[in-house]
Amino acid sequence: MLIYVSGFSRRRLHFAVCILLSIFLVCVLQSATSRTYVDVQRTRNLLLLAEKKSFCSQRSVRRGFNQHVLSVSAYESDDRIQLKSNLTWFYIEVFARQAKKFYPSWIVRVYYYNLVSKSQADIDNFEQLHENVDFCPAEDLPVLGNIKNKLPGKIQRFLPAIDPFVGVTLVRDLDSDIFDREVQAVNEWLTKTDYAFHIMRDNRVHNIPMLGGLWDVASNRLSMKDRLTIANRLLPSDKEEEIEQFWKSYSKRGDQLFLEHHVWPIARQNALAHDSFSCFWSRYIYRTDTRPFPTRIEHPTCFLGCPKPCCTNESRSRTDFSSFKQCPAMCRPEDHKDWIFC
Repeated sequence: MLIYVSGFSRRRLHFAVCILLSIFLVCVLQSATSRTYVDVQRTRNLLLLAEKKSFCSQRSVRRGFNQHVLSVSAYESDDRIQLKSNLTWFYIEVFARQAKKFYPSWIVRVYYYNLVSKSQADIDNFEQLHENVDFCPAEDLPVLGNIKNKLPGKIQRFLPAIDPFVGVTLVRDLDSDIFDREVQAVNEWLTKTDYAFHIMRDNRVHNIPMLGGLWDVASNRLSMKDRLTIANRLLPSDKEEEIEQFWKSYSKRGDQLFLEHHVWPIARQNALAHDSFSCFWSRYIYRTDTRPFPTRIEHPTCFLGCPKPCCTNESRSRTDFSSFKQCPAMCRPEDHKDWIFC
């Protein structure tokens, strides 16, 4: 059976459908805008509270504003946790000493949990012995409370990037050494550019936008809009379903995925990148200001971000370089094209 619909009726039907669709879109947009507004307001409130308490500890508050911070995460899974905790504690000691040597006026922040073999007395004693170290308890942070199951361990170390007390943050891996090569690159970024971000890639496998333990931000160079955008993504939600989704997306090795999704879009055109292998991609595909490292690498095994043990006396004594990939000529300094390992 065929039903004839007149042209007038078709126009009325089309008009009604358009009206209904418009109402639906307006409702969806209003809902999304409302949620965004609520999220931003919550973020602003948390940042306002942090202006008095920080996202670390009272000890960090007493240091005042515009702190220069090296931030690391220290935590252990439940597998052989006591053995790992002792090793992690050793790494904290090594990192604190190296930071004092290479960044004498900077503060080390340690975002930690599950260090079961260490008591609060051990932590207090460590801070007394190392005046450049602040421990930040992930299970009892100022303003945020217990974030252990809200913010994955590797992402907790990003918090100084939005802390009102911090001016510059260097995010690092606890199990990697600090080399003078890194310090010279950081100094070039801070003293010879106005970029808010600094990115380092120092190995042929460092072929992603940002590595979790080799990026820096001068938040005192960021616009308030960009700071709010990052904070809105980084600060843990108070909704269970959003926390669960965040954890699914960014736990374990998801720190670099988080950076790619939420920091890289802001950093990409506001960063200096030091890159010894993927400089072509960084310069012409990412369109980021990309330069060679200002100093030559000590040995191919001593690249930035290499996990311990890598740059050992034994490895540095190796003179057979045939197994190491040379850095591309375009990634070498103009006046040092002879640096085959740059």
